[in-house]
This record gives sequence, structure tokens and C-alpha cells, in this order.
Amino acid sequence: MNKERIFWMAGGSILTITLFLIAQQFFFGESSAEELSVSEVKERIEERFQAQVLSIEEKDEQFEVKIEESNGKYLISVDSVEGQVLNIQPLSDETSEESSTSDEDFIIEESEDPPSDENHSENESENTQENKENQLTLSEAETKVKQSYKGEIISSEFVDEEQPYIKLTIDNSHETIQIHVDANSGELSEQKRVSKEQSKQENPAEDESRQYTLITKKEAGQIALDKIAGELEDIELKEVDGTAYYHVEVEKKVDDDEEDYVIRINAITGKVISVSKDD
Repeated sequence: MNKERIFWMAGGSILTITLFLIAQQFFFGESSAEELSVSEVKERIEERFQAQVLSIEEKDEQFEVKIEESNGKYLISVDSVEGQVLNIQPLSDETSEESSTSDEDFIIEESEDPPSDENHSENESENTQENKENQLTLSEAETKVKQSYKGEIISSEFVDEEQPYIKLTIDNSHETIQIHVDANSGELSEQKRVSKEQSKQENPAEDESRQYTLITKKEAGQIALDKIAGELEDIELKEVDGTAYYHVEVEKKVDDDEEDYVIRINAITGKVISVSKDD
């Protein structure tokens, strides 16, 4: 009886050891060749996220990795075989010690390289160029003003500021009006309106200035050509706020194209008041 019991006990022990060895070979021998080690996972996470790894725990064919970086603590799930990041979720101070499922989980995607400084400068340059192409020209601004005001436009100037605009002065038999036109939106804003009577009262020496000797049209034309080399198209004597000036149009040839310019010259001093390209 004792011999038979000893025989069965010895046989059971041998069977148990055999099954253990087979199971150990099946689970550990097959998976250890493919699964990542804890140190490999730690190295990959630190390299990718530039963060401190707090803990690593293996669960259900994936690693649960807790990290801490400047923005806070996060729980990251990593595939234990391929090493892919499956998801990440932020951890509050209260839950940083244990993982929890949150509606705020999101999939990590490979981020694209940030644009280089060179590409950023090119984009800014393209945007600036596009904005300038969409801006009003002097002639377009003058057309808008003529649609709203009666009189003759005696000056127009493009003012290139942070909010660019076109400054125009229009004169009629009753008054002189200064108007700003937004170069982007085309919106008109009246800046100043001076009646003829008011102008005389504010400038009593105006009549005396008329006694000054004016430069001739020929002299004005030469001054304009010295400023813009080309061919004279038209010269006209005008007056604004009691100051006489010559409105000179010059055509300049550039390669096979022709460009038109308007030069305004003080009729008393001969000084160039403004030069604008007529589009």
C-alpha cells in the first residue's frame, strides 16, 4: 500500500514539473523574443516625449507608462510588441497614482516638422504681396471720391502706414474737402472741410501770395523731367488753399511698356510737392 502511494506521488510530481516546464517554454520562450523590455519602452518614451518616466506597468499585451513633463502628468499606453503609442490621457494630482479611463483620451499622431524660419518668411512675404495686390490704386480711389463728391480732385497721395490709406483733396466753387480712402476696404472718411470764405479769413496773406512771380510752364516741365525722365504729356496750373501749383503728366518708357506719372510742383518756389504713378 505504501509502495503504491509513493509511486503515485512520485508520478504526480514528475507530471507537474513536466507541465510547468512546457508552460514556461510556451509563454516565455515565444513572447520574450518579440515583446519589448521595460528598459526599451522607457528609452523610447523618454526620447519621443522628452519627459521623465515615473513608472511602467505591463497589462494585457501593453505597457502603461506614467510620465511627467512641464505641462503635467500623463498616462501613455504602448503596444508591448510593436512599441506603438496607443493612447494618452492627462492625470490629475489625485489620479496620478492609478490609471483611469477618461473621455479626454486621444490618439497620439506623429507631428509634422514645424515650418522653418525660411518658410515662415516666405509666407509672410507672400501675404504682404497679396495684400498689396488687393489694395486700391490712386485712380480707383479717385473714382470712388468722384462718385460721392462734386468738384475737382487737386491732389492724391498714397500713405503707406500700418493701416494704409489714400489722402485726397477735392475742390469746388464753395469749399475744399480732404478725404481719406482706406486702401484695403475702400471706405471713405472725411477729414476736413474748409469753405472759401473761411479760407480767406484764416489766411489773410493769401491775396498777397498771388502777387508773387510764378515759374513758367516750361520751367515746371523741366523740373518734372529732372524728377522723372520721360516725355511731357500735359502741364496745367492749379490752386489749392490759395497755393498755386503745376499738375504735370509725364510718360516714361520702361522696356516695351509705358508708365504714366503725375508730378505736382509748387508754382512759386518750384519745389516738387508730390510724385505719383498713374495706374
